[in-house]
Amino acid sequence: MGDYGDDGSLTIHIQHDPPADTSNWLPAPAGRFYLNTRAYLPRPPFIDGSYRLPAVRRIG
Repeated sequence: MGDYGDDGSLTIHIQHDPPADTSNWLPAPAGRFYLNTRAYLPRPPFIDGSYRLPAVRRIG
């Protein structure tokens, strides 16, 4: 299950209040917060900086 787009992208909801479908929900504190990424066993493109994380977009 997941919110996959036609292009194969995956939508993850990062918000304080739970959405109707919580399968791709990451709880966040109310108000402003910082989003960090943790990579376990990263491959060389992640280490050397050539891999770029997808953009985070605010909706609503």
